[in-house]
Amino acid sequence: MDISKSAVSQQLAKLEVEGYIVRKQHAEDKRTFSIELGENGLIYRNEMEAFHQQVSEKYHANLSPEELTSILSALQKVRKILE
Repeated sequence: MDISKSAVSQQLAKLEVEGYIVRKQHAEDKRTFSIELGENGLIYRNEMEAFHQQVSEKYHANLSPEELTSILSALQKVRKILE
């Protein structure tokens, strides 16, 4: 992804201060950390899941399975073009 270790560390520190993640040091290898969602991260994840569910329900309520398949196919083609 061409991102420096320093940039990653800075972003992780910011997310940790804001309560989105929690870093836990490995018990045996003190150089290793695991990263888990913090309280704000869990709230954000739940909000995003609710949003995705709402969008999905709207699509399914207003579009036929054939239309959804067509849209998905078109989006996959666009993604390949952009890659």
